[in-house]
Amino acid sequence: MCEIGECRWNLLGIRPEPDELEASTKDLFAELATGIAELLRC
Repeated sequence: MCEIGECRWNLLGIRPEPDELEASTKDLFAELATGIAELLRC
């Protein structure tokens, strides 16, 4: 699983393989969705 910091590194200029970047983006959105779901449950 890609840590958010790793994703930022990629955006700052480290060019990952397209598959890695896609997986990183999916993980990031999954974490966002989970966070939003937690907020809505409160």
